[in-house]
Amino acid sequence: MSTAEPASWFVYVLINSTGVSYTGIAKDVAARLKKHNAGNGARFTRGRGPWTILHMEGPMTHGDALRREIVIKKDAHFKAHLKERMPAPAPLSPFLSDAATLPSVPGAYVLLVELHRETPVQLPGRPSIALPAGRYLYCGSARGPGGIKARVGRHMRPDKTVRWHIDQLTTAGQVLGAWIFPNGDECALAARLDAFPAPIAGFGSSDCPTCRSHLLAWPQNAPQFPPWSAPVDSSPQTGIAARSVSPDSSGTRRLTTTADPGPSKAMRDKT
Repeated sequence: MSTAEPASWFVYVLINSTGVSYTGIAKDVAARLKKHNAGNGARFTRGRGPWTILHMEGPMTHGDALRREIVIKKDAHFKAHLKERMPAPAPLSPFLSDAATLPSVPGAYVLLVELHRETPVQLPGRPSIALPAGRYLYCGSARGPGGIKARVGRHMRPDKTVRWHIDQLTTAGQVLGAWIFPNGDECALAARLDAFPAPIAGFGSSDCPTCRSHLLAWPQNAPQFPPWSAPVDSSPQTGIAARSVSPDSSGTRRLTTTADPGPSKAMRDKT
């Protein structure tokens, strides 16, 4: 009996300071990025760095990754669209895990939440979606009384009434902390994390016409997060896979891997 090929590959698009892009595939994108920047990656990337991640898809099988890579390499309009959406660098931010250290100022934040088990999440008027165990990033804002301290402090309390979308995760999982941005904008932070998959469209952004979601998944073997500071400790075991949803017999939608099959021939190490 044949064994299904594991979905463990990612397709990634890099960009350098001059706007040149490079598309490739890897199981461990973080390790591959380090090789590109050290001059030990593809011949095309040598001497043209430093490179940063512009876009990432996966996980998928090796064959699907090769086919999707070709599609992206040939699609100049898609890569131009990615570059147009590339946000300006975000300011440096500390990672704060103690509510007492949070500032009482207005601004934005990126919350880091860890789910230790599969967790059902439901948005109004939609079927329930089962999020797998792993780490998630939520972009939010705090403009009311108490500012960031009051809002993120509430997220950190497990015993609260479920009022917002994110409360379903913070009451079921563990809030590890947050990166804070006084006077920042939550949509700009979500755009900065556009390379990460959005497991639930419209999550936390139902009133936003531009953001696909304010909840992002931290994939396995993804580059160290965040792009604006030294990351908290992470490993492939604590990441999650980029997946789409399909309903089961109970009506709950569970995440399953999908990929655009694209053309059938592989072409490597070309822009």
